[in-house]
Amino acid sequence: MQIKLACYFINIGGVGELEDLLRKIKNKDSHFADCLYESWTVCFEGKGKILSDEASNKNITNKEMKKLWVDFYKRFDIIPKKGDRNEKNTNWEQFLKDYPTAFDFTNNSVRELQELKDFLQMFNI
Repeated sequence: MQIKLACYFINIGGVGELEDLLRKIKNKDSHFADCLYESWTVCFEGKGKILSDEASNKNITNKEMKKLWVDFYKRFDIIPKKGDRNEKNTNWEQFLKDYPTAFDFTNNSVRELQELKDFLQMFNI
């Protein structure tokens, strides 16, 4: 039996989350996501909570906030208010079918996106 294993690391400005890449290639205005992210961050700090890289029961991680930004972008900036903002249309597969232009996966000016696409091409994905 032969197994091939590969790993890919994203690095955008010293951070390596897929959410960072998605934020960089967003294709629409992100007013709601940006405001919620920014105001929540300020609110947490005002309440003595910190954004950290390590999970704890009392604080929220930077990764969790980045995931929330993506969720806010999908739910509030992309899906119309009259649309159902539920699990059916916010799961990734359905979301990308319904809103294929929410992210610009063809943006060749984003080096990290091109590098990821080149990596995936090695597997003919």
